[in-house]
Amino acid sequence: MVGASDLRFSLGLEAVQLPGFLKKAQGSFLQAVWCECPLNPLLWTVDLERIRRLANRYDYVVVVDETIGSFANVDVLDIADIVVTSLTKSFNGYADLLAESVVLNPNSRYYTSLKTSLRDSYSNDLYVEDAIQLELNSCDFIRRAAQLISTVEYLADFLHPFASDPSSVVNAVHYPKISTLVQRYKTRMSQPTNDFTPSYGYVRKGPSLGGHVTLTQPYVQMVLQKQKKWTASHGLRQTIVQLSVGLEDKDDLLQRVKSALAIAEKMKSGQVF
Repeated sequence: MVGASDLRFSLGLEAVQLPGFLKKAQGSFLQAVWCECPLNPLLWTVDLERIRRLANRYDYVVVVDETIGSFANVDVLDIADIVVTSLTKSFNGYADLLAESVVLNPNSRYYTSLKTSLRDSYSNDLYVEDAIQLELNSCDFIRRAAQLISTVEYLADFLHPFASDPSSVVNAVHYPKISTLVQRYKTRMSQPTNDFTPSYGYVRKGPSLGGHVTLTQPYVQMVLQKQKKWTASHGLRQTIVQLSVGLEDKDDLLQRVKSALAIAEKMKSGQVF
């Protein structure tokens, strides 16, 4: 962000375009570089280490949104000056309230000024009953996160081979483990502990993620319906379906995915239901 305006980069282009942009922007008020870990919904991971090095050189704040990765899976505090996350998603886990969090890196050179700015401008508008429910819901966050990771990997391993079949209705599977940028994600993964080791019609439809029930949505059609040309230029197909895995039995969920694929195959072949 430069002043009140912003410039967006496609993944893969930030490595080429960002340094040149920063060099030209020297002397201007460069507020921050915002990025996700990993990117929603393609689950790619940018080169956060390089962004940090550039930040040290060109003097800007690095803000990382780790909502998709979540506190349980990724650790970006050694990179970011500010870490933001949606507590509405997997931290809360039950899609019944809205909340967000901001974490300031105490080792950041900007910590004092950021803390002062946040203290002077922050207004705690979280409804007290939502705060109570959030505390209750998040008590089993680590256990839920472990189950979500296990089930997602199970489904991704099943679906991935279909993407290499030109006749399949599955065009691509977006998951960090099978991304070409997997090493970038691995460098951000939380270290294992004794308690936790990271690693349509047949499911509910909805726009949230990280909940206790599996949700699916046609991502571009629902979230970026008026920006289809822009999304296409950034590698987002209109046919992408976002699957947010819940806490259901993974074998039962796999059968639902198989059934959905069977219906998609029939629709592709022109069969009428």
